[in-house]
Amino acid sequence: MIVGILSFVFSILYWPGIASAATTPRWAFLAVVVSLGLFFVRVRWTLAHFFLAATLGWMLVSWSWAIVGYDGALIGFKFVILSGLFLIGAQLTSLRPVLIGCSWGLLVNSAVIIAQLRGWTALEQAAIPGGLFINKDLSAEFALLVLIGLLYERLWWLVPNVLVSVIMPHSRSVMVAAVVTLGLLLWKKQPRLWVFFGAIVIASGIVYYLLAPDSSASQRIDLWIDTLQGYRWFGHGLGQYYAVYPEFATHVDTLVERPDHAHNDLLEIGYELGIGASLAVCFVWCCWRGTLVAEKAILAAFLVIGCFSFPLYMPATAAIFALVAGRLAGTLPDLRNSLARSREKVDDRLASVQNPGSGLEGDYIS
Repeated sequence: MIVGILSFVFSILYWPGIASAATTPRWAFLAVVVSLGLFFVRVRWTLAHFFLAATLGWMLVSWSWAIVGYDGALIGFKFVILSGLFLIGAQLTSLRPVLIGCSWGLLVNSAVIIAQLRGWTALEQAAIPGGLFINKDLSAEFALLVLIGLLYERLWWLVPNVLVSVIMPHSRSVMVAAVVTLGLLLWKKQPRLWVFFGAIVIASGIVYYLLAPDSSASQRIDLWIDTLQGYRWFGHGLGQYYAVYPEFATHVDTLVERPDHAHNDLLEIGYELGIGASLAVCFVWCCWRGTLVAEKAILAAFLVIGCFSFPLYMPATAAIFALVAGRLAGTLPDLRNSLARSREKVDDRLASVQNPGSGLEGDYIS
């Protein structure tokens, strides 16, 4: 009950008149709730916990060569909040209260979107209709993650609450994420149909890019090329993307526009952390090995959105990711047991190499 109420409040937080009216209040809310929630958490270490701790450690080390320390500290603080939410998620027995609370919050957001489409302009917007999220893409991304959870948890009666927030913004990244999630479902039931389905999606993307070279798709590609040009083995330091990007940009005129994010979470993490980004990849891979179907579907959609946007840096989508990752990590075996099993496998392989005929000795005993 409490988790559901907190999720509802988190979904509708918007403070007009302050900087980042849709994100700052949500980060502040998470900071308070996570700090209190950690008092009731008992950590059970898994391989995912280990790689998360290693990633945070590398972030701290990379901060030492950051040229703008404040930016690194701000981003680091947000990742610490998300890490705490991950620990809380590992203790949750169900994601349903979170989904229910968020769905009712998105019902309020949907009502605001409808009002905006009818000409209501009381709330400041970066891209209409953004509802209580300012930006229409950010609103749709969060709504899609909640919608996928509702569908997999069979909470059919709550689906109408979020449909307006998913459909009306016409977000292309959300459409692609929805298609890929559907593809994963087809892969389990009809592998051959999935291949055909995937070919159509890829072909459609290529045709769209060729027919609309001046669209935001080409702008993102230019942004990604500039980002790759600035890669360094040890990265530029945590939170330094905005500060360092102009130094290596050749496709985007930073005198006209200066991107805050790379519109690809993995590229941005690699830009800042260098080889340390591999620790974050290992963390996600460990979470993916969890056994919860609904959580894996939400994680898949989040990762797809992260290929075209920056959901890891927005409080609503990042919070869902942290909770889902925690839930999946909670199904993994203890780290000690994982290491013991790995040691046993290594010992068995070494024994088979040293005694290649040991398993056949019984065949020659009369």
